[in-house]
Amino acid sequence: MLSVDEQKAFAEFERQHTNPSPRFPRRTPPAFVVLWWIALLTVLVGAVLPGLGMAVAVGLGWLLWRYLPALGDMLEEASEVADDRDNRDSP
Repeated sequence: MLSVDEQKAFAEFERQHTNPSPRFPRRTPPAFVVLWWIALLTVLVGAVLPGLGMAVAVGLGWLLWRYLPALGDMLEEASEVADDRDNRDSP
């Protein structure tokens, strides 16, 4: 049997890990898919360096599009401090 504290901790753990995140995963815009296929076809046709450069650019653009909003949310949460003096060491 679990103690009352253990039951509360287990219930909190279940609540955090069973509820879906409020932010749903974003769908990839069709522009990224089209540009990726164009880069692949460019490589297959024979223009290897331009095709690879385009593929890298599209990949970096997709990574920024996908993860930059999450990074912004993390920075926003980290900057929510009640007062600037709370972060400073006492003299």
